[in-house]
Amino acid sequence: MSNPRLERARRLGLTHATAEAYYHRGLQAYQKGDLENAVLDLSEAIYYDRRYAEYYATRGLFYVEYGKFAEAEADLHYALRLNKRLWLAHFALGVLRYKQKEYEAAHQHFLQATRHPDAKPEAWFYLAVTHYLLDNLLEALQAIETAINGFHPADNRRGEAQRWKAEIEKAIAARAPKPMAESSARRRRSRHTSVTETN
Repeated sequence: MSNPRLERARRLGLTHATAEAYYHRGLQAYQKGDLENAVLDLSEAIYYDRRYAEYYATRGLFYVEYGKFAEAEADLHYALRLNKRLWLAHFALGVLRYKQKEYEAAHQHFLQATRHPDAKPEAWFYLAVTHYLLDNLLEALQAIETAINGFHPADNRRGEAQRWKAEIEKAIAARAPKPMAESSARRRRSRHTSVTETN
């Protein structure tokens, strides 16, 4: 049953400020590691203003971190119904699929997320990891370099991204043909030709 006063406030546009206040309070709770209150605050933000896809996407991401995957799925798909290009919803769905070990599906969502100009470096980081897991090593290297350039030097995730870059470069080097093996093969062929000509 709707609240008449709340509906009047919504029509007057007075509730958006309240929704934004709860939204920002939820972000602060999340940064402190208080997922329970982060989810509660985002739920309040949605109660006061149901039009903002970002509120649903943010709560969906919190649900992913909380391990409540069904609730996350519902919020994130609803966010995409409101705004199909919202990078955060695609990113959070990518993280959800990644946690479910559905790497190809996760990869597709990270691709969608990174196509948006507002995409954060963590989207590029996850894109690099899924490229690596799907054996797209050169693409993984490009994505991890974008993530490294996007993270602040003081951000711990930058160091993690640099470790992933080293791992990706190691995998690329392992795949490259071995020059010594090629030259040894040429020398063997050359000796074989000389023996054949002598005979």
